[in-house]
Amino acid sequence: MRKIAFLLSCIMLFGCFFLLTSCGDESGLLFAEYVEEGKVVGYSVTGRGESTATDLVVPETYKGRPVMAIGDSAFLECEALTSVTLPDSIVSVGNTAFKNCTALKRINTPASLKTIGIEAFFGCEALEAFDIPDATIKSIGADAFGGTACITTDEATKTQYVDGWAVRIVDAQSLSWSDVVYLRDDTVGVADGLAATGYDMKNIFFEKVVVPKSVKRLLMNKAFNYKGIEYAGTMEEFKEIAPNLGYTIVTWSSTVTCTDGEIRFSSMTAYPY
Repeated sequence: MRKIAFLLSCIMLFGCFFLLTSCGDESGLLFAEYVEEGKVVGYSVTGRGESTATDLVVPETYKGRPVMAIGDSAFLECEALTSVTLPDSIVSVGNTAFKNCTALKRINTPASLKTIGIEAFFGCEALEAFDIPDATIKSIGADAFGGTACITTDEATKTQYVDGWAVRIVDAQSLSWSDVVYLRDDTVGVADGLAATGYDMKNIFFEKVVVPKSVKRLLMNKAFNYKGIEYAGTMEEFKEIAPNLGYTIVTWSSTVTCTDGEIRFSSMTAYPY
């Protein structure tokens, strides 16, 4: 009996410890430490916890530190959620963070947002609009906005757009080395998940992508392989809109054709500029 009582006491103590470390403030949300370069710099929301809010307000701080991220699958299939207010401290929305939140109509965009994960808002069919922060965004994952009300299809280019950003090529899997991808003349940005579908990040190949001068940010990844880019601006202008291009293309030799010359790079020259 003493052994059983001791074991029960241990279980109760462990349970209390788990609750204390996993549950947060009065919001009822679950939190975990958010780590950058091996250091805890804030907290991430990891789940709904005891929160029953339909109009969710994510707190700016937790335990005296900023809330910096919405974790992977944190609100996956929370079908009752209708609106979300994020604090300015949020820099990342994780993979499938709000996937299939079918009633979600509104979510604000913090000016500090850097990353939108794979399928982050996939299936949020009521989501009417989303403002992508052109100045800070560094990655938009594949199918981040698939099946939302805010995504539109440009039939002429067979490309889907959110807030002026080209986020997905329709039927990208059918592309071949002879195909040219065109973008709308008023395109603001190009997502790194443009030529991929969800978690199927296998290589998509095509001849080249034609980028208009209107583009302010060009984000790329390893699943985005092509022989070249045709850009309607100068080489210096291209370097400004695509500062990390060479780092992410590691397999194929490619050429960026600009109005005043060419930029060449390959797997042997990770940073061409």
